[in-house]
Amino acid sequence: MQESKLLGTLLPSSPDFLPIIQQIREKFQLPEISPGDDPIEEILLDDEPVSLEDFRQEIKAFVEKADDHLPPEISKILMQAKAFVGVPLDTNAIECLKDEYKKAFQDFYKLAQGMGIFAIKILDQFDSNFADMLYIYILTGESQESPSDWISKVVTASAMGEPVVIAAATQFADTEEIIRQFRKESRKTFGGNRPKVTDKVVSTGYYMQLQRAGKPWSYIVEQFIEINKFSLPRDRNSEQFKKTWNMYSKRLRKRIERSEKILSILVSDKKP
Repeated sequence: MQESKLLGTLLPSSPDFLPIIQQIREKFQLPEISPGDDPIEEILLDDEPVSLEDFRQEIKAFVEKADDHLPPEISKILMQAKAFVGVPLDTNAIECLKDEYKKAFQDFYKLAQGMGIFAIKILDQFDSNFADMLYIYILTGESQESPSDWISKVVTASAMGEPVVIAAATQFADTEEIIRQFRKESRKTFGGNRPKVTDKVVSTGYYMQLQRAGKPWSYIVEQFIEINKFSLPRDRNSEQFKKTWNMYSKRLRKRIERSEKILSILVSDKKP
């Protein structure tokens, strides 16, 4: 994305990151070079050669130790997440709750743990990506395109044991690109040939609700007729009335059956 290229070009001159570059150059006595210069091929520390991989790990260590390479709010979230993730729930602390509340609290705790893991994964990747960018910049003078994850990210996470596709974006993000990524990830996670929930399916939900609540079928059909303002013969004892009522009953039953099938596909663990 063009936004990533622009940010990548400007990043080495950022006041948040420039001190890190300067510290690395001072430690290894490296000159500042431009993109047209020959890249640095030999790295020494106290007259001893340093492998490129060790040098990259040194850069990553510098990045991780820097106090201000992440906004304070983000650093706080990362520290809290690392302190929280993997810590088992203290069951003694919820003994005073009713059983149904205990289960709800345990489920919420699992959800929070999953969100913490998700946050750590994203923010730790930031350090690794930035270290790789500095590695290339210091040795070649070339600015790399910033990872698209810094601007927007679409991932599949788990919430209450179910897959959830999440999209996150900053103000630099290209909305159309996020939509494209979200659709791709959604198809990958849930399958591409998913039924469409039409207005008719949505309106049928009310009658499905009545069914699940145990309401008599006659009452549900009467609701269907009344809400949709269908006409019935005045003589409720006539054969025509019975025939018309049965017609609406069959129509509603078919709508419910179709809506139930669509619902079962949408909530199924298997891809349709």
